[in-house]
Amino acid sequence: MPSETDAVLDRWGVLIARTAAPDEIDFAAQVTRAYAAGGRRRQDLFRTSSSAPGSLGGDLATLLPTLLDALAACGDVIRAVLASPAFANTVSAATLLATLSRRPSRSADPDEHPDPDPEQASSEQASSEQASSEQASSEQAVQAAFAFRDDLVLRGLPTDQADRIAAQLLAELLRSDPADAAAFLIRLTAREPARPAGSGRPGLLRRLRLRFSDSGAPR
Repeated sequence: MPSETDAVLDRWGVLIARTAAPDEIDFAAQVTRAYAAGGRRRQDLFRTSSSAPGSLGGDLATLLPTLLDALAACGDVIRAVLASPAFANTVSAATLLATLSRRPSRSADPDEHPDPDPEQASSEQASSEQASSEQASSEQAVQAAFAFRDDLVLRGLPTDQADRIAAQLLAELLRSDPADAAAFLIRLTAREPARPAGSGRPGLLRRLRLRFSDSGAPR
């Protein structure tokens, strides 16, 4: 019977595969445990010359180890959102994807936003404070999505696919039990930190790009 820690890894590994790499569901729990174990077991996941889990063999690399690597690398940022007092569990995947698909604008001209009337500001102070807290939490979630998306791109995913996957997976994390999601992220790097983005072998990056080049979606 799996331990509580293994059960957390198994559950999230399957959910991540179901969301972003459905062809890899059958061995998702095994791959996630291997990633969390670190060392040689993790290294073997990024090999692309065998048919063992972590590689499809031939010219295609599996996606799940790369997703786990990116989640682990961005774990602190994502856990900060999960721990937010105004927890942003209402941020949808569609909202995140729409935001990721366009670059955030630079700070607006202050002249375009004049100071509000003092009396009106006073009468709406309570609701404004609540709205500000919720907005700050949503913005924190968006920043986490950008960090996750950029990390995925550095690990070899095309930007449009990284946008979609980052939005979907972050939304899953945000609408889950925050303690359970945080425990999963912590467990991923309990024995070994994530590899720096862009540190993968050129062959792995090429194979990941090849995987998306034909159909535009994981195969």
